[in-house]
Amino acid sequence: MNSTATYHHIRNKKRTRTSSSTPKYKIFIVEDNHSSQMFLEKYLNTMPNCPHDKKPNLEIVSFDTGEECLLAMNQNPDIVILDFYLDESNTEALNGLQILKKIKSKPRAPKVIVMSGQENVMVTAELYNKGASDYISKEHYGIVRVGQSIIRLINELELEKKKRSRNILIGFIIFIIGLLSGLYF
Repeated sequence: MNSTATYHHIRNKKRTRTSSSTPKYKIFIVEDNHSSQMFLEKYLNTMPNCPHDKKPNLEIVSFDTGEECLLAMNQNPDIVILDFYLDESNTEALNGLQILKKIKSKPRAPKVIVMSGQENVMVTAELYNKGASDYISKEHYGIVRVGQSIIRLINELELEKKKRSRNILIGFIIFIIGLLSGLYF
């Protein structure tokens, strides 16, 4: 990953980090706490616990609210890092579970990592049942786990991509065999 990434300020305090080469994986961060948001961006930019040759090429887009994230889903992120408690002062704001449900209802939905300070096992189970790829507590070395989870999810994305390519190739081969067999009968 290129360490000369730059941050661009976009409407509503949304920040985008891009590297000088074409991004391979788009990561959305949904976090209403600006300190946490900046810390997560910086960590993903450097990923200090990841060997240099294994660092993924990332484009990071940050949002202050879940609603902003949902409006940007047409950008097709690969992974969304979602805070569970978003803007608790606004009773109209959606929480992480509501955002997760909306994200997962989309075709080709991204992987979602939910981060939270809450430790209610029932809430965690509900998040997994609704499609969360991972749940990470903000306490207990959460930032390191985010990096590990990103690497694991990128590996899953790569395997899914290979599987889709293989299935397309198999379908094409079956089609060609069907055409050829029609010529001989």
